[in-house]
Amino acid sequence: MATLSSKVSALWPRFAEALFVKDFRRFMLAMFFFTGALHIGGTAQGWLVFDLTGSSFALGVIQSLFSTMIFLFSPLGGVLADRVDRKVVVLLTWAGAGLIVGVLALLILTDRIQMWHLLAASVAQGLVFSFNITSRFALVSQMVRDGVLKNAMVLVALTFNLNGLLFPLIGGLLIDLTGVGGAYLAITALYGMAVLLVTRVPQQGVFPREDRTSLLKEFVVGVRYLKGQPALLGLMGMALAAVALGQPYAVLLPELAARTLKVPASGLGLLYAMVGLGGMFGNLVLAGLSSGVRLGRLVVSMSVAAGLGLACLAVTNSLLVGVIVLFSLGFLGLPAFTILESLLQRHTPPEMRGRIMSLYMMVWGLFPVGVLLSSALADAVGLWLPLLIDGLGLAAVSLAVMRLFPGLLHLTSREDPVLTRPPLT
Repeated sequence: MATLSSKVSALWPRFAEALFVKDFRRFMLAMFFFTGALHIGGTAQGWLVFDLTGSSFALGVIQSLFSTMIFLFSPLGGVLADRVDRKVVVLLTWAGAGLIVGVLALLILTDRIQMWHLLAASVAQGLVFSFNITSRFALVSQMVRDGVLKNAMVLVALTFNLNGLLFPLIGGLLIDLTGVGGAYLAITALYGMAVLLVTRVPQQGVFPREDRTSLLKEFVVGVRYLKGQPALLGLMGMALAAVALGQPYAVLLPELAARTLKVPASGLGLLYAMVGLGGMFGNLVLAGLSSGVRLGRLVVSMSVAAGLGLACLAVTNSLLVGVIVLFSLGFLGLPAFTILESLLQRHTPPEMRGRIMSLYMMVWGLFPVGVLLSSALADAVGLWLPLLIDGLGLAAVSLAVMRLFPGLLHLTSREDPVLTRPPLT
């Protein structure tokens, strides 16, 4: 009978197979610092905006400007990711993001920061990230073979989740000890480390092309390809529900911490950290699943459960209950995005992945619809109503997408020749 150690030894390669790829290992080290910057940034920005304005709606506006830029420019970013070396795009956009944060740090430390500075920075960051995200996704799929793509995506998500546990706590402590300016300096330094490390990743080259059609025509080809794939449309529908209904709660956490739970900045960091901790454990479980598991069915179930958990957050004023619910939301919600992203890439031809992932990021660009409505309701009525509506709505819409696109339920991480047919011309 197999011993526990032999079972662990057999399971370990399934968790870390992508790390045997040298370029991917180097990229993951850079990702550690990049995602650390993102997580401290989320905590610091939320605390700063709520401190300046006392309004969840103001934070919602900032997040909406960021997402609107992603919605508008992700198509261009996706086409660019299929035309030029993706590593170069990632390098330049990370450097740009670090420069923007550095300017904000200087304004905060000199006590000149104003709301319009944060609004302008949100627009600039959204523009930068609209090019970064699609290239970053596509770069991962280019560095590893398709057979370990799910594993690579899970490892990227685990890095994000691990830092989602560590860095919000660090960010909250930095704010309490040094002020929000110190936190922004730390973010700038993390971006700098990420840029230095990603220079060690070799350029991956571009896919050969017989012609050079216009950017618009290439984007239209991507849209036509997606329209011909009902299962992929189902994945996009699930992503839309998760973004518009399952994510606005994150914008409301500063108000939840300050007004409902009455905790300091370190308490807000704890709330964000619980989401990251749950996501880390959820993605660890996901990494150990076999390739034959029906991930499409799993992502629907996780989204429904996350919606019900979000509704529970609406009716509590207990820190302990809030921590438990947020851990559950991370455990269910963050791996769901990992599944969506890996399935979209696994069932899309390599030369199309930049464009398909840009369409996925356009879904994220619809985040303002949910966040503005939720934050406005929170200011007008209270936190409980948007949390309840978003939670029940997420569960209901997920079930509706399942009924409209039943092929979604049969998707696995294995290749399906029907889904990976040549792109439409």
